Amino acid sequence: AFVDYWCRFGLIPEWKYTCRSGSYLIGQGCYQYAVVLAEDLGRQPRLKNAQLVLKHGRQPLTFELLEHARRLFEGADCLLWNDVLAGRYAPLAINHVCRLILDNYLFLDLDQQIGPLTAIKRIPGGQLKGAIHE
Repeated sequence: AFVDYWCRFGLIPEWKYTCRSGSYLIGQGCYQYAVVLAEDLGRQPRLKNAQLVLKHGRQPLTFELLEHARRLFEGADCLLWNDVLAGRYAPLAINHVCRLILDNYLFLDLDQQIGPLTAIKRIPGGQLKGAIHE
């Protein structure tokens, strides 16, 4: 569960930790384990970027914001980080975009330093979820 958490939030790409993992057959099922090295977790800028996304993406989104995001990506391939910060996609703000990244609807390359021209893309087949009523 620990590794799944870190992988889900982009701190460990699956292909990096699966090479250090193994599995044992126990009864009818299979037990899997993974070894996570401190160097993988603390690599920059990945750690700094993941912390930023986690910090801002804590609140669930309303149905209205999810619909706004869905419509926004019908007409655009990607959003620019600077435009999100400037409020160009209002009412969608940084905390909403970060939440959509955590929910696997949007993709942000955490291995690259986040800057004004950083592209935020929709994950093909990504489903909008986690909405709350206002």
